[in-house]
Amino acid sequence: MAQIKPRKLCFEENAIAHARGKINTDEYLDGMLDHLTGVRHAQDTPLKRINADGLSMAIQSCLFEPNFKYLNDVALIKRLLVSCWNDSLDIEILAPKVLSALLPYHISPKIHLSMITIACIRRDLTLLRYCFTLTDSDAVFWAATTSPILVAATATPDPIIWDVLLSYGWSRPNGQYWDICAEGLKIRKVDNNQTHQDRLANLALIAIKDSRRVELLNILFDHGLVVTNSLLSKAAASADPMTMKTLLENCEDDQELDTSKALLVAAESNGRIIEVLLDGGFHADWKAASSPPSSTDRHKTKDGRDEKKKHASDKKRDGDKHNSSAKRRDEEKKSSRDQKQKTEHREHKEGAPLESRTALHIASAMGNMDAVKTLLKKGARTEIKDSNGKTAEKLAVEKGWFEIAELLKIIHAARKK
Repeated sequence: MAQIKPRKLCFEENAIAHARGKINTDEYLDGMLDHLTGVRHAQDTPLKRINADGLSMAIQSCLFEPNFKYLNDVALIKRLLVSCWNDSLDIEILAPKVLSALLPYHISPKIHLSMITIACIRRDLTLLRYCFTLTDSDAVFWAATTSPILVAATATPDPIIWDVLLSYGWSRPNGQYWDICAEGLKIRKVDNNQTHQDRLANLALIAIKDSRRVELLNILFDHGLVVTNSLLSKAAASADPMTMKTLLENCEDDQELDTSKALLVAAESNGRIIEVLLDGGFHADWKAASSPPSSTDRHKTKDGRDEKKKHASDKKRDGDKHNSSAKRRDEEKKSSRDQKQKTEHREHKEGAPLESRTALHIASAMGNMDAVKTLLKKGARTEIKDSNGKTAEKLAVEKGWFEIAELLKIIHAARKK
């Protein structure tokens, strides 16, 4: 008999096939629940944890339970999960019965978790609230902070579902957390510095990519999200003007604007938010390696911001000058270490690090005419040189953006008159 070539574990294959509509919900559940009876399929490989979808992750987690015992029959489990999926009226009768029967097999919490993931996937608020009445507060917290719930709730974000999950501790560290990277959502182990704010910030980065981004962000603000320089810088790469305006309106500390690279990031890849950033408090000529702009300059760029709030923030910075300097030195060191990263490495090869350039330098080098025009309209200075002594006009010429170079030359000459 020919040996069957191993493929990916069928939990993952089932999840993908179900998401693409190639198999129905019955087939999807059968393919996964069979494993709980000890069945092995031809496409199974040595068991490994997956990050496919929330429901497949929850069911697969049963097999990693140290005291798990194989079941003789999974018909009741399937009936319960199908009832959850179809919003059947017998859920409240089935759930207590099934979960109690599974206690000797040590997978009752995992099947309960499967019910919660279905509620998140289907955006079923009634089912979600009911699921959290089935166990005690410690178990609720455990369920709310697990990876399957994260995956299920962020695949199709819903503000109301997020609000409920956050109320049950979704953002509190419990040994794992999620991160956004080039490959997408990644589950990582928590380190000693991981905080509630780090969790909320990563959720914010997920939120800004969704069509209901402003609603999602407002839910996060209700649960204590603080807008930091790091969040602004990361959001600047992809946020739309309305989203960035929402973030700036909820930024409580002006010092976060002083240390954020958001304007530089926007000048490179997201020019549509430059005007929002400048109107919200960013200075057109800011450099990461320079001192924060003066209070006079900040006043010019912050139309409509509360003068009392600005004065209090300036006074705080003056009284904490040593700490601010130390923080800026740390930022400079971190920027140096980050030179190997893609964006900054490219700027480095051009002859000067990103941190020595203003937004006008970057927009000119990238050929972003709209960004250049916006920056000039907002008063960006054309004579500033980077660490290699190059102006924005010089960079535009070197890169072949001659229309931008000519515009910069004309504006520079007009301002000198």
